[in-house]
Amino acid sequence: IVPFIQTDVAVNPGNSGGPLFNSRGEVVGINSQIYSRTGGYQGVSFAIPIEVATRVKDQIVKTGKATHARIGVTIQEVNQDFANSFKLEKPEGALVSSVEPGGPADKAGLKSGDVIREVDGNRIVSSAELPALLGMKTPGDKVSMDLWRDGKPVTVTAMLGDASNRGEAVASAEPAGSKAKLGLALRPLEPGERDTGGTGGLVVQQSSGPAAAAGIQPGDVLLSVNGKPVNSVEQVRSLIEKSEKSAALLIQRGDDKIFVPVRFS
Repeated sequence: IVPFIQTDVAVNPGNSGGPLFNSRGEVVGINSQIYSRTGGYQGVSFAIPIEVATRVKDQIVKTGKATHARIGVTIQEVNQDFANSFKLEKPEGALVSSVEPGGPADKAGLKSGDVIREVDGNRIVSSAELPALLGMKTPGDKVSMDLWRDGKPVTVTAMLGDASNRGEAVASAEPAGSKAKLGLALRPLEPGERDTGGTGGLVVQQSSGPAAAAGIQPGDVLLSVNGKPVNSVEQVRSLIEKSEKSAALLIQRGDDKIFVPVRFS
């Protein structure tokens, strides 16, 4: 994800790619596209910030190509339900739903359920800010990341990889329901089903109430509750009893993993 400048300056659609100036005559961006219903000047134009364009130019001059950094995680937005589940003061940060095995984040010790709150002192409010921020880095750079894990702050250092190999993914979650019980019928994984990266889990046999409203389906594999791995129905019950208004369930569906917020009241 590359940050863009939204402008209200009239830009000729035929001159896409032209520079944009501020009131002092300084170039602040390069026009990249225009959204217009008429094909004329009226509409919204978008521009690449000059810092991004300059960095790309310098890379191309030096190496003949442009590169962008990556960390190797799938992330989600932290909504209020997730904030309640993970005992965060505010619904801010990037929630890690899965970590690429052997990737930069994995090597740095990041885990599913971590909430990334800062990178090199830059606060992460929305999850979209993380790939935008890392995209400004260079493969091989080291970054310090402030995390929220198991109700307390943790700091790790990661060496970034190359985004041309494999990009970051941003996942989304369905809205949760509002009934008092979880609404899941679960069973342990059978030997032939233990293909969830060694994390164990429980197979969802039936889904109703809040779980079904949150989008959990039969055949999904429940991996954790509020960041705690689960391998038995008793573990799930215990963790749900300790949850107040909502719980964050990590679900595996096929090859994808996603946190789903389930609200109880």
